[in-house]
Amino acid sequence: MRRLLIMFLFSSLIFSQEVVSYKIKAKLIPEEKIVKGEEIIIWKNITSKPTSEIYFHLYLNAFRNELSTFMRESGIERFRRKDIEWGYCEVREIKINGIDMKKKLHYVQPDDGNIYDRTLVKIPLDSPVNPGESISIYLIFESKLPKVLARSGYSRDFFMVAQWFPKIAVLREEGWNSHQYHRNSEFFSDFGKYEVEIRTPEKFKVVASGVKTNEWKEKGEIVRIFKEDNIHDFAWSASPNHKIFEEEFSMKEPEVKTKIILFLDRDHLRHKERYMKIIKKSIEFFSKNYGPYPYKTITVVDPPSHALQAGGMEYPTLITAGTTFWLPKGLLFLELVTLHEFGHQYWYGMCANNEFEEAWLDEGINSYSEVKGMRELFGEKTSVFNIFGFKFGDIDSQRLSYISIPSFDPIYRKSYEFFSGGSYSVNSYSKSALMLLTLERYLGEDKFSKIMREYFRRFQFKHPKTEDFIRVAEEVSGKNLKWFFDSFLFSDGTIDYRVERIMTKKLRKPEGKMDLKFKEEGNWESEVSVVREGSISFPVNIEILFEDGKKIKEFWDGKERWRKFKYVKPSKVISAIIDPEGILLLDRNRFNNSMTLKKNPFPLGMSFKALALFQSILFSF
Repeated sequence: MRRLLIMFLFSSLIFSQEVVSYKIKAKLIPEEKIVKGEEIIIWKNITSKPTSEIYFHLYLNAFRNELSTFMRESGIERFRRKDIEWGYCEVREIKINGIDMKKKLHYVQPDDGNIYDRTLVKIPLDSPVNPGESISIYLIFESKLPKVLARSGYSRDFFMVAQWFPKIAVLREEGWNSHQYHRNSEFFSDFGKYEVEIRTPEKFKVVASGVKTNEWKEKGEIVRIFKEDNIHDFAWSASPNHKIFEEEFSMKEPEVKTKIILFLDRDHLRHKERYMKIIKKSIEFFSKNYGPYPYKTITVVDPPSHALQAGGMEYPTLITAGTTFWLPKGLLFLELVTLHEFGHQYWYGMCANNEFEEAWLDEGINSYSEVKGMRELFGEKTSVFNIFGFKFGDIDSQRLSYISIPSFDPIYRKSYEFFSGGSYSVNSYSKSALMLLTLERYLGEDKFSKIMREYFRRFQFKHPKTEDFIRVAEEVSGKNLKWFFDSFLFSDGTIDYRVERIMTKKLRKPEGKMDLKFKEEGNWESEVSVVREGSISFPVNIEILFEDGKKIKEFWDGKERWRKFKYVKPSKVISAIIDPEGILLLDRNRFNNSMTLKKNPFPLGMSFKALALFQSILFSF
């Protein structure tokens, strides 16, 4: 039977563009917090070079002990745990093309040399896999789930089963792309076919990636089969205390037909309609703006309040969101997280970049899309909260995050090489989103929309790199954007323009002997000085306002450290504004972008102090 299964998987893979297929049998033993599994993998070498080795990710070993790379990078003092609260993934048996390879399996640590880290294994092969050839792999494994941590694990009788099975790394033309599991990195895998059998005690309800194709009861257990093609990971959740709600969803333009599956904790039933409404709106927004959602299902897992660390994560066709028992409608945390995680079905799910090395390509692009979506649905100034007269928008939230820490790193950097977790987060999410929003405002919204649609069209179900995005942006815009990406993507530099001063004086008749008639008597001489304080230059407009209401718009390429604009006119200059269109969202200090000679009842210094106080309060939670 097993031989026939392997032959079938071989034949199905040969005629597919997918690289790998997984057939997994999993059994949840809830009292031990363990998943026991059996796995058959067919993997194909689609590169132009042979390989004599193969790598597997065992991500759950990040939670094996406090000396793993993940734990060390997280700070071990945070993880005083009971024995049952740790996790692991152990390979009990492995055969490649029928040959026992268990003794050849050894752990490797290519990123940091940490001998205690067991999240990556290497197996040398008896014979190379040539281009176009496939191999069959049979594994028996045991995965112990940790008490919920980093969006995976258990809490009481709720299980979020993610990164739970031995998964093949990605072979590229330059070799195996294989990294350990880091605190500030996510994942990278090839597209493939998944067929997963999940066996649980009868009381448990289960949702998972893909489509449930069969279900039956057997000796006090329920067995469910889930299948999906063109995905690169598989996750599932089980709980006796959740309810499953399903609704069909369809669109005509573009054509979309899918089923929404909501796995809702019983304490959060009041939020059912909020979840359903925002996931429908999310499907509509992303389908209209980037391309139709192609899968038959989208599943939303709502973790219980005691397992919120399982929330806010993405897997193919399945996301985890999050809420609390009490969440007023004006606090849009539920909506923002759900929309953001659904967006990852596009940026990570279908455009499957390498999250270890180029996190901005999914987190940054998705944060950009999040800002656009939340603004369209809830308003620019009210897309985070709008309650008790207080309003706050997502774009302001991104800027607040961006200016909250010094600029130690460029956006383009391997996830585990950033100065700190905060630097990783700000660069990969907020700064990247603001960079793209700045480019959109510079090129024009219509042009940038075409860039995003073309990028998605060209790299759907592929592994794009940073140079692919830049190439699309330049081709569609018709502009050389090297200067832009060199400045904002590959540099840790900052941008900050300041109106230094405005000087005015009334011109009078000069003293002394005049050879020519002085024609400017009675006019005003004004001088506006602007300064570039940051290391990055960017072309800007400067709006000059005169006392008689007339305006002049000046252009400055921003390359010099300073520039002066002088005027002799019947009216004096009373204000100057750098970047009046608000293009430069990456300007570190927008409070110094303007100056006015009029008396301000709410001084600039007080405004800045108020913002700083608000910022410190916000980031203390």
